[in-house]
Amino acid sequence: MPTSKHALDLGGFLLLMNDSTGSRRVVYGPNDSIATDPFNDEFEIPSTLDDEITGGVVYNKKGYVSTKYKFFRISP
Repeated sequence: MPTSKHALDLGGFLLLMNDSTGSRRVVYGPNDSIATDPFNDEFEIPSTLDDEITGGVVYNKKGYVSTKYKFFRISP
């Protein structure tokens, strides 16, 4: 499992955010195979290069990721 500053459990997936390889990168894997999943699936928040993820929250079954400048809604 990669190291990250923030984690979010959303819709059966574990999302790890703001890791050492990218401050806007989110890697994810299914909850039922956290110990064995290599976390190869990823996406990057579309924001400016100097932005970084500062946290995440689930509200009404929707995921939200906050950065220094914006909020983004994400879905599994």
